[in-house]
Amino acid sequence: MRTSRVLAWMTVGGLLLAPTALSAQSYRLRLDTRVQAVKYRGWQLDSIPVAEAVTGTNGGLFTASGFAVTCVAGGVSCTFYRPGAEQDGLPLVSTLDASVWGLGVPGLRLYGRARVGTDLADPGAWPGTAPAVQLVEGYVEYAQPAWSVRGGRLHEASRFGYTGFDGARAHARFLGGALTASAYGGWGLAWGTPLPITSDAVNPLGEFRPGQRQIVVGGDLAWAVRGARGRILYERQIDPGPDHLVAERVGGDVELSVVRNVTLSGGADYDLAFGEMGSAEATLAVAIPSAKTSVAVGGRRYRPYFELWSIWGAFSPVAYKAGFGSVTATPMPKLQLRARGELYGFDDPDAATPLAQIEDNGWRAGLGATYRHSADLIVMVDYSIDDGPGAGAIGIDGSVFWRPIPRLGLRGSVANLQRVLELRFNDADVWIYAFDADVDIRSEARLFGGVTYYDENRDRPDAAAFSWNQLRLHAGLRLAFGSGADRASLPAAILRIPEGGTQ
Repeated sequence: MRTSRVLAWMTVGGLLLAPTALSAQSYRLRLDTRVQAVKYRGWQLDSIPVAEAVTGTNGGLFTASGFAVTCVAGGVSCTFYRPGAEQDGLPLVSTLDASVWGLGVPGLRLYGRARVGTDLADPGAWPGTAPAVQLVEGYVEYAQPAWSVRGGRLHEASRFGYTGFDGARAHARFLGGALTASAYGGWGLAWGTPLPITSDAVNPLGEFRPGQRQIVVGGDLAWAVRGARGRILYERQIDPGPDHLVAERVGGDVELSVVRNVTLSGGADYDLAFGEMGSAEATLAVAIPSAKTSVAVGGRRYRPYFELWSIWGAFSPVAYKAGFGSVTATPMPKLQLRARGELYGFDDPDAATPLAQIEDNGWRAGLGATYRHSADLIVMVDYSIDDGPGAGAIGIDGSVFWRPIPRLGLRGSVANLQRVLELRFNDADVWIYAFDADVDIRSEARLFGGVTYYDENRDRPDAAAFSWNQLRLHAGLRLAFGSGADRASLPAAILRIPEGGTQ
């Protein structure tokens, strides 16, 4: 943990000094700072003696103030959740991203990405702000036409997800790049975070986790020839203490151009540690240029993945299989229509004594349209419906992007989501209203901000049907400078993100 902090502070310091200390070299530096004001509330667990529970008109048990309670046979108390106190959050996050090259050694490059965050209202309370300084990625790279090596804090992206580690990666190219191979290894990071699994920040509840950082090794072999490309992957993680296996998987992806405008793609992975087939998918896509239409059909299998040290694997998670189809058409030069549908079903859990019989299949569908009057005026609307085991949802959202002047982009959106829950009485209905603005102060500086209001209603027959409404304000500034660092404003699709921008 101490090593990670030192690396993070060194990276932040180096990024801040880069424009001055490296003026003779080529570099790019981007500073992204954003702040958000949030008012929110949660649940608070409470209880009453069994004798104080009263029976409601529907036969259920309630507190005297009207909260539904859960009473366990033979217990002395009944539990329930009451609304928690309203809380204010003011998270501030700054991300520094720098790349430096031209250091006198051809092919040598330095790269760093670090994040500094805190909650100005209650330091340490907002998720992801501890520790305050985090090194997301940072490495030294030496690249030649046929090979390259990197060393430092790295991330490997594949169908296995994002594997973070402190170590090294080597990559080689053969046959003019038609065949490539790579290998990597080091001390692993926890999933979804730039922190080691031994950090208290990724284990707030004190659950069982490995006492040492796992060792990660892996590699891939990829090819790209006329009409076909693919990749074979392997990754293994072990606990260095007792030398216990943590995870081991093998997988691959392939894409074939069957004939002109017809593409077949797919992939699969196998969990060697559990001895179970993992996730898999296959898609056949057909483009029909004469009709300005594209069609895709396919299927997929998804099975949750857990490392061996996790207790969740003991619950024998089952996979679900799905078949889907989609079509995208452009009947008019400025209008795009799209539709998608999917049928899915879960495998038999093989439970010896199932607690209840529920549906194990469902379906989902969606319709959408985009009207692009010009690059400065875009209107989008989408409708979705999902009818699945235990729950259902219907949603609609629309947005308008308008750039009245070259340096100013405006976006307004409205969305509604209705969610029906089969196994509990807590149907939810929420309206979301958002407005965002994005302005280029100059070529290397961009200012953005906006407001979002959540109007939520929970249909419950008890006192827990309180207001969950929220108002969120956000603002940010992005600076980019260095050798050729000027960049145009982000496209409208990025501006649809509520935070007003993206990394």
